[in-house]
Amino acid sequence: MFSALRSKISRKPVLDPCLGDADASRLREALEKRDWRSVRDFLNTVTDPDDRAFYLGICQTTPGVQEWIDEWTAAEPDTTLPVLVQGANGIQWAWDARGRAGSAQTTARQFREFHRRLKVAEDHLRDVVRRDPDDVDAWSGLVTTARGLELGKPEARRRFDEVTRRHPLHIYAHDQMLQGLCAKWFGSDKDMFSFARQAVTKSPPGNPLGHLVAVAHFEFWSGNGPDNHMTRSKVRDELHAAANHSVRHADYRPRLGGQVSHNWFAFAFSLSGDFTAAREHFDIIGQSITSSPWQMYGDPVEMFQKMRAEARKRG
Repeated sequence: MFSALRSKISRKPVLDPCLGDADASRLREALEKRDWRSVRDFLNTVTDPDDRAFYLGICQTTPGVQEWIDEWTAAEPDTTLPVLVQGANGIQWAWDARGRAGSAQTTARQFREFHRRLKVAEDHLRDVVRRDPDDVDAWSGLVTTARGLELGKPEARRRFDEVTRRHPLHIYAHDQMLQGLCAKWFGSDKDMFSFARQAVTKSPPGNPLGHLVAVAHFEFWSGNGPDNHMTRSKVRDELHAAANHSVRHADYRPRLGGQVSHNWFAFAFSLSGDFTAAREHFDIIGQSITSSPWQMYGDPVEMFQKMRAEARKRG
């Protein structure tokens, strides 16, 4: 049994945007084939708001959708689903134009194209909420466009409140609001930490939002924090408390997209030097990894492998 386990966890990890979910793989394949009828039929069966956000994330990150989505919107002008997919995918389409480099390394031309595309996505998502004010996924996407279009903290917060009024624990919306509250956007370290800590405190035990604390500490450290920030005992203690309240809690149940939380905790505990805790999460992650946070330092698979090897050696 133990040799089989060693063999299983020693295989090379794969950057799988579908995180091993067969339905997500079929959805992505349909999007790549421009089979909007299969996309529509599948998405109409998904009613759980967190599952729906996960599958809409597949629609968001699949390349090439903007090239054919008008066919779907023209065929079904009385429904909002194709417009929602168009807007969600438009967010990634915009960020592709901007690139992953920092502001100082991004050209004026890239910024212009980024804002042009993001405004297109914004208009589609606003059209959805105009026609269906209770579409939580459209409101969630509008939290992201508010950040990218630099509409300011009050407007982003208004949109976030529209999400949480309908689904208080929406994971994607929390992730996006936290990013907006970082000092590198329109917030501050105080705003960011306050939001992350309150979100975790207010969430029920076993909810995966605990990873927001790990994100906040990384953003602070990478932005302007002291070199030893992640290794401070207070930071380690807070990471453990957040993990204990969320993915380590007895009430926690794995769900679609839940690998995001374990990836963030594995990353943060590795940076903190707590390799035993990091190894726990590396072993849970298995072979499918998320691009974030590992892409922060180059190739995500290479960084994941490097940090996992160190955790196994030192944990």
